[in-house]
Amino acid sequence: MRTKVLSMSVLLALLGLTLRGAVSAQQADKVELVGQFGGGANGVAVRGDYAYIGVGPRLVVLDIASPTQPTLAGQTDVLAGIIRRVVVVGNHAYVADGMGLRIIDVSNVSAPEEVGFCDTPGSASEVAVDGGYAYIADGGSGLRVIKIADPSSPSEVGFLDTPGSATDVVVAGSYVYVADDSSGLRIIDISNPANPSEAGFLGVEDGAYALSLDVAGDYTYLGTQGYARLLIVDISDPANPTEIAQHTLGDLPMGVAVAGGYAYVTGYWDGGLLVIDISDPSAPSEHTFFDLPGSTGELVVAGEMAHIINVGYGLHIVSVDDPANPSEISVYTTPGGVGDVSIVGDYAYLAASQGLRVVDVSEPAHPGEVGFNAMPSAPIALDISGDRAFVAAGASGLRIVDISDPLNPSEVSFVDELHGANDVAVDGSYTYVSESSHTRSGLSIVDITDPPTPTELGFFDTPDRALGVAAAGDYAFLVDGDALRIIDVSDPVHPSQVGLYDEWGWFTGVAVRGDYAYVADNGTWYSSGGLRIIDVSNPAQPALVAFLVTLGNPSGMILQGSLAYVAARGSGVRIIDVADPANPKEVGYYDTPGDAQNVHVAGGYTYAADGSGGLFILRYPSPPFRVHIPLVVRSH
Repeated sequence: MRTKVLSMSVLLALLGLTLRGAVSAQQADKVELVGQFGGGANGVAVRGDYAYIGVGPRLVVLDIASPTQPTLAGQTDVLAGIIRRVVVVGNHAYVADGMGLRIIDVSNVSAPEEVGFCDTPGSASEVAVDGGYAYIADGGSGLRVIKIADPSSPSEVGFLDTPGSATDVVVAGSYVYVADDSSGLRIIDISNPANPSEAGFLGVEDGAYALSLDVAGDYTYLGTQGYARLLIVDISDPANPTEIAQHTLGDLPMGVAVAGGYAYVTGYWDGGLLVIDISDPSAPSEHTFFDLPGSTGELVVAGEMAHIINVGYGLHIVSVDDPANPSEISVYTTPGGVGDVSIVGDYAYLAASQGLRVVDVSEPAHPGEVGFNAMPSAPIALDISGDRAFVAAGASGLRIVDISDPLNPSEVSFVDELHGANDVAVDGSYTYVSESSHTRSGLSIVDITDPPTPTELGFFDTPDRALGVAAAGDYAFLVDGDALRIIDVSDPVHPSQVGLYDEWGWFTGVAVRGDYAYVADNGTWYSSGGLRIIDVSNPAQPALVAFLVTLGNPSGMILQGSLAYVAARGSGVRIIDVADPANPKEVGYYDTPGDAQNVHVAGGYTYAADGSGGLFILRYPSPPFRVHIPLVVRSH
């Protein structure tokens, strides 16, 4: 579980100061947050003319008075966690963010502001609010009951540790209905919120997992994965819930909403909106399927509109006035998650959910998108040489983009024969691509002498998934599984391995400088993750010099001076002093709220590609926190 953050408000109040964007020592050490951009969309609530959605670590408020033209009304500052679910009641939004419950004052939609927080022991994934209490589906910690009478001071008053992992929650009357993973549907009596007790349950078959649900009248509509189905459960007697029907789905049911005799279900793999006729709950029938790109998640049906979250694309507003013929009214596009970042001048180039995004970072505290180039699949990594960006785009191979005009990046060519491009390194006239697909895994060497007509010259097979790659002179350094392979590429048509270092672990990234290769070891269930420093002065005999165990699971890194900046997934960015390669030591960190995958350093700033958290702009070392006390000289 992510380390929780304690507030500095008491200290600052005593000093008579405010510190906007401050982070506590438990969240960062010697590193400060400067700016943030983007993030994956998750969670949606609708009230009146406004939609409230999570975009990475921010709550974003959209004006939907005109559904055909949703516009930004306001957003919070960066919160400490990634928003998962949102409920709005009165002047407050209640947010489950994996760390706990956050309460946001939305009385002024142009400036929503966090006013309260209650930590939970598990992974807060869903929230429901009723009668002065918030009910949290807290993963392995079950149901948590939080009193919210004073929004500035929410406190847990009760809990019930369900047998499974609580993923969704709905309140109806005196009962809470919980989707509890392999433990099915749990019905909990909350007539005494301080002492919730289980009233009844309905198990699911082996291999099935309760994922999402909604309640309407005497029925619960339960979405299950494993066996993708919608179960219709009679709950007229909460002590004895009874399944009366089920409908087979073609996808994981990420969201379920019931309105007007229909169940609306969103899917993860195929996306889209499935409409099921439940006018007779004992005989559900598929009404229609409306296709949407990407993965669809949480949804809210309000009036004639379905508001559907798409993790990579944003918010879709779909008319369901005629449930048999849904039609998209509009889409509010969000930047999506970020997998890699590279900086050139005043611009950050992001491998983002839908393609290559160009962000102006001339004012690091206020980054803003200025250009975009769409791609057929989500990019994973990129490298820049001159006025070209070389993008490893997974299933859609290597994409080459002209960035001579950052405001109008344009694709000039691609090599789609590379069906699983994971990483890319450019050195001179060649691009080295790590590839892993169902047909092959290894290192591809592509001639980019003429960028409009790139040509694969050679390929080196590896036995495991090739993930990270670096190039230096006549050698390419490739990590696959638990191995670092040193490959002679002096003849690019016939690459050959000259050296091998292997050890228990899962190697995901590599950087090379001088006589050393720095390997990000993601770790395994039986070995710790960390930074491996390997002497490659003799390529035929690479040797481990040091291994520094780090928090998190290192993924990518960059070397700058005597420092290695390591993206450590759930533990953010770790900064390692490698001046003495035999004795590396951590000298600073920032625990980003998302999934730090790669990092770049330029102009005194650290740019972290934080997955669902978007782009984080950091500074190390952070300026010292000073309190100026004027000297008063008294005359005698």
